[in-house]
Parts: sequence; structure tokens; C-alpha cells
Amino acid sequence: MVTERVPDPLKQKFLPLDSSFEIEYGKHIHTRDGCDVNVKYLMDCSGEFTNFVAFYCANALSLRRIHEGGMEAHHIFSDELTIQDVEYMRSSDGGFGLTVALNSSKLTIHPHCVALLRWSGDQLKQLRKLKIEEEIYCLKVIADEPAMNQLHEQLHQRMSSWPHIIAVGTQLAHCYLLHFQLVERHQEDAHAPMTVKLTDGLNTVHVTCISFLEKSRTVLVGFSFGGIMSISLTSCPTMTTKTKPLQLCLYEVMFPDEEALPLNERSWNRPIFGIKLVGGIFDLNAYYYKRLVQIIAHDGTKAQQCAFLSTVHPIPMHVKEEDFSLIKDLAIDTTCITRFISNVSDAEQMFYPSAYEVSVVHVAGARKCYQLTLPSLPNQLLSTICADLEMHVADASSASTWLAALGFPKKETYPARTEHYANICTVLYALVSHQRAASIVQFIKHSESTESRHLIATWIWEEVDKATKKMHETIEPLFARFSAPLSPAGQKSLAHVYDVFVAGVQILRELISTGEREQDETKEYIVSLEAQRFATENLRSYSAVIHQLMRSRILPVAEDREIRLAMEKALEERRTRASGHQLHIDKLVARMQRKSPGEPFWLAEGAKWYPPALLNLLGPILLLHIPTKWKGQLLAYYLLDYAHCKKVNATSSDSVLKTYLVYWCSRNMAYPTFPAF
Repeated sequence: MVTERVPDPLKQKFLPLDSSFEIEYGKHIHTRDGCDVNVKYLMDCSGEFTNFVAFYCANALSLRRIHEGGMEAHHIFSDELTIQDVEYMRSSDGGFGLTVALNSSKLTIHPHCVALLRWSGDQLKQLRKLKIEEEIYCLKVIADEPAMNQLHEQLHQRMSSWPHIIAVGTQLAHCYLLHFQLVERHQEDAHAPMTVKLTDGLNTVHVTCISFLEKSRTVLVGFSFGGIMSISLTSCPTMTTKTKPLQLCLYEVMFPDEEALPLNERSWNRPIFGIKLVGGIFDLNAYYYKRLVQIIAHDGTKAQQCAFLSTVHPIPMHVKEEDFSLIKDLAIDTTCITRFISNVSDAEQMFYPSAYEVSVVHVAGARKCYQLTLPSLPNQLLSTICADLEMHVADASSASTWLAALGFPKKETYPARTEHYANICTVLYALVSHQRAASIVQFIKHSESTESRHLIATWIWEEVDKATKKMHETIEPLFARFSAPLSPAGQKSLAHVYDVFVAGVQILRELISTGEREQDETKEYIVSLEAQRFATENLRSYSAVIHQLMRSRILPVAEDREIRLAMEKALEERRTRASGHQLHIDKLVARMQRKSPGEPFWLAEGAKWYPPALLNLLGPILLLHIPTKWKGQLLAYYLLDYAHCKKVNATSSDSVLKTYLVYWCSRNMAYPTFPAF
């Protein structure tokens, strides 16, 4: 994959985070001369971020929680020991500890070992050490106490009784699986861990990294010659149907002296590990469910993307005073991962790893820790287009191609229209469909071209017309005799038409305002835009009411007949008690019928129109001649009557929801208060 050929707007990039919290290493750990500070963001054994960062240098260890005023703890080991690695380990009582790999410079005084530290509430307390024969290179907590509660039935018999499982990679290509026996029932075996020897112990081969795939319960061991070995902890290492959260893990391995030599001439020296912020997002689920694709091939678009691997490009230049070749560690909290959702496209690219967005990326730089953010590639592209919409309206061909490469809807064929018009419509449609209409409004406000404004006005009214037809087609099943909830596709379609109506109101309002300000439009043209804006506002209100009725489970009309009969009975009782006086709701309906007579929904209910079928109730919302406050008043009356007739079977949450609906109607239908019945 030649990323240099990918246009810059199609490259996913890290960006600065406005609320970044910095931790300077020098303020939290004392260093020896010539000793660099190592930094590691701590994860639990399932790969979830713990919000802790460990600083270690020589024999000094500092633990810090990543937020202002966060907990901080320190521990210093013997002078002859050097900290090689640190891992976080939960305990069953809700506490936590650290496992620390320690190499000794004076084996006659102290051997290499792994230490267990426990946070006691105010300090890190050392509980135990286990001797390791060889020099340690890496450490991994595979299963802590909470994880063992779930895993013990599936593990090997000798492991099922362990309190936890820790893997230690050492010189001579050894990997130990061990535990700290806190309850010393077998004191003579306390320092004799169970071991698994993976190779015959070649002197030039080292275990250099360890990882654990939790769902398949497999340990991955990396060797200095580039090989990887997997160890199954169960008898059936298969993926379960439950998916795993996305992970972001970046290592760049280099063999600077030997990568150009033939394999038989290499000495298999230990590689140099350099971690740079240039890696990517790997979606294990996509890789697995695509049946373990044999090659990483791009999709043939301008973006040259892979279905399960997303390239993340170097840090932007506006992050100052940082040498990004010296990045020490990188971590993300998987709870901060979201996926870009499009209501108008379900193309494969919308499910690539590049569609994921990481709101916070924790970075350990050369001198301090800080945070970046990683927007999804579709979001980055939309932001790029919005940043200079004037340029992309003048020449929309590039932006149209970029959008198609990321799976946005392709441009439609417009009869008797130019290719340039089609490209502009593709760009505008993508912005409106993904709630970026504000950029179009700003473009109109600063545009001196009446031709561009006319083009946008023509286009948005066409989109409103299409959305209107789509809305009625989508909601029809909600009012059918045997109604059913909308499918996921129907829900996305309804969300999209609402976005179009909201954008239409904003754009038409700005077109009217700009035309009046610039005085370069005829009065008739402004009047026509006003009519379009008012109609679009009614459509927006209509679709918003549909959404609220669905959320309150009034739609679909599964119980419509039963509720209507109860409402009719209640209304007749109220009319009888009124002693010939007309109810407020009947007066309201009469005023509305006089204002806009002859509508089909008025005739569908007979002499006593209220309470109507739900579809007929919503009909007046779309009428231009009926004041908006009357519409809100009608809806509020209906919802109050509906809640009253259902209160016997309704839960408290239903009542609260109906109250919210009445409040919502009063705000969105421009009617602040309601008269008494």
C-alpha cells in the first residue's frame, strides 16, 4: 500500500485535544545521571485502560492517576535492581497491585526477580518476590483474580486453582507462567513456579514481547528473530460470538544492520524497538469474520483503505516542541471509542477501522504525558470540506471523489444538469445528511454570488421534496391496521429526513436574510423562499412529533383502537357534564376546520372529529394556514387525554414520558401554556 499516493484529506490523523492534561516526568520521579525515564500506561488483563501511568527509572517506581490532583505513589527497590517492566493487576476485593520485573546487576547479592506490590490506600507495599533464573525482558499479567473467576473452569487442571496467571519472558527464549501463592500452603514450592519452555534455549534468542488474546485465551510470545508463538490456555481455543472492543497498539520493529541480508547470513541479534506515533487501528473482529484474509489489500479507491487495518498518519505539525521519534508509549480507553454513523450509507467503508473515532489518545512523549484525539476519517474529511467550502463549491470534483472513496453516497444522475452541478450536489448532500448544514449557512452568508445562492436554493428544495416522499413512505407501516415498529433501516431513514428538514429551515432562512440584506433578489423570489421555509418548518415539526411518539411507544398504533374507544367514552362524559357548553378542544377543532376546510382528514372522523385516529391527528401539522400554536395545543390535548385513559395500566415512567411530551410540544409548537379543559 503506497500511502504517499493517498490525498491528504483521506489520511486519518491524530489531532490536539483541547482539554489535554499534561504530566511532566521530572516532577514525579527522580532520575539518576544517564538514566532515561521509562513510561507505561497501565491496562488490566482484559486490555481495558486503568487511568494509571507508571514512571520508572533504575530502581525507582512512581505510579500516577491521570487527572488533576490524582493519586500518586512511589516505591524504591534495592540499588542493585533495575526495573524492566510493570503490569497492573486487580484483586478480588476491589483493590489493585503491581507486578514488577526486576533485573539485578549483582547476582551474588540479589537475583533477577518479579515483585508483587499492593496498594494499601496510602502507599505501595511489597508482598512477595519470585526468583527468575534468566534476565527478564518483558512481563504480562494474563489473568488476575477477577478474570480467574471466569476462566478457571476452562483452564488446564494445574492452572485452574491458581489465584492469577503471570507470563515472564526472559533471555534464552524462556517464557514462564507463574503466580504468587499468597496463601502459603506449600511453603517449599513458593519460589518454584510452573514453567513452559518454548525453545531449546538458543543463546542469541530472547523473548521480546508478550500479548494475550482474552476471547480465545491465547498467549502470544514474540521472539527477537521475528517469530511469534501462540500458547493456548484451554483445550478449545475458538473465538466466541461475543465481539471484543477495538484496540490501538503500535510497535515498529527495526533490524537496521541486517534487514537487507539473506536469512542464512543473519546473526539474529536482538532488534531495536522504537515506538512511534505512526501506527494504526486493527479491528480483530473484522479480520476474524472475514475468514482471516491472507493479504492486506486496499479497496481500490483513492483512500487505499484495508477492510480491517487503518493507517494512522504522523502527528500534525501544529503540536509544538515534541520529537515524535522519541514517543515512549501510547494507549487508549476503549470506552472512548465510537463509530461514525451515516444514516444514508451502509457501504463497507463505513465499517472499516478508519470509521472509528477515539476521543482521547494518551501519549507518553519525550518529557511529558499528554492527550491527543483521533477523529474518524469520514469526520475528518467532512471537516476538511467545511473548512473551505467556497473552494469545494467552485470545484467540487475532488471533494466528490474523496466522499465516494470513503463510502458516502455517490452522486446521482441529474437530467439536463452538468457534471459540475452533480458534484456540488454530492458535496452539499453529504454535509446536510451528516449535520454539517452550518457550513452551508456560513457560505451563503459570505457569498457574493447570486448564482451560487440560487443553485443552493434549488437543490435544497429538491432535497426537501425527496425527503417528504421518503418520510411518508417510511412511516406508513406505523399507522397500518397491523402496525409494526420500524426496522433499523427505517429508523435511519426517518432520522435522515429529519436532518434534511432541519438543514432546509436553516439554509432557507439564511437565503432569505442574505437576499434581503444584499437587496439583489426580487420580492417575488423572497416570498417564494418564505413559503418554502414555512412548509419545511411544518415538515420538521411533523417528523419531530413522529420521533417523540415512537419514543413514547404511542407509535406504532398497536393499541390505537382500544385507546380511542376509551378516549371517546371519556370525551362524551365530559361533554355531558358541560351541560350544552362547548369544550375547549371542540372549539379549537372548529377554529382549525374553519381556517382550512375541505381537508380529507377532517372528513374521516364524522361530526365529532376529536379524538381522531393518530394519522388524522397529525394531518393539521402540515397545513400552512393553521397557526403553529393551535397545532401544539391540539397535540397537547391529545397527549393529556391519552395519558389519562392509559393511566390505569401505565407505569410511572410512562406518566413522566407523557408529561415530557406535553412540555416538548409546548416548546416546539410555539405555545407556552394550555387552557383548562
